[in-house]
Amino acid sequence: MKNTVLYDAKIVYFAGADSTKDSRLVRALQAKFDTDTLLCFYGFQDENPKQFIIRAKDEIKTFVADEKEVFFIGQSYGGYYANYFAEGCLNNMSHPAFLINRMVFPEKSTRFNKLELATSTDPSPLYKAIYLSEKDELVPIQPTQDFFRKSQAVRHIFLLENETHRIKDLNPILNSFMHYYNNMQEG
Repeated sequence: MKNTVLYDAKIVYFAGADSTKDSRLVRALQAKFDTDTLLCFYGFQDENPKQFIIRAKDEIKTFVADEKEVFFIGQSYGGYYANYFAEGCLNNMSHPAFLINRMVFPEKSTRFNKLELATSTDPSPLYKAIYLSEKDELVPIQPTQDFFRKSQAVRHIFLLENETHRIKDLNPILNSFMHYYNNMQEG
């Protein structure tokens, strides 16, 4: 059943590398939200990062229009972009961010060592929730926790027990996002 939108908020999701429209989290979000509420980016890992940022920014601005409330969700490599836009790079306003197994420094990974992303400026997002898989084989838990504990915007760091980088049980993530989303609608 699709979520009943009680107010005009938009959700922008950046998938991880090699994700497609058939990825589990893309499908799960699409099952909860209508296309006028949800914009998904996937399959962008081979694009030039600076060009992708320009393209994504244009698409997001068109999608969001005049709405002030935007939620960013990002998984793995996509978490880097979700965080980038949530930190005010879209419209000089900060937005809530939900980051799942986010690569902290993708430019240091062997796959993405060619990246030269501009760093975003303050302000920090209004709210950040970080989800880390206990048995993640790609994103090391300790450096990621250390990195995000420095941010005043990080409200929660959730450890997903017995999960690897490709999360099998999306319910804890979806439930916490829906809890936050629905509470924003009420207040």
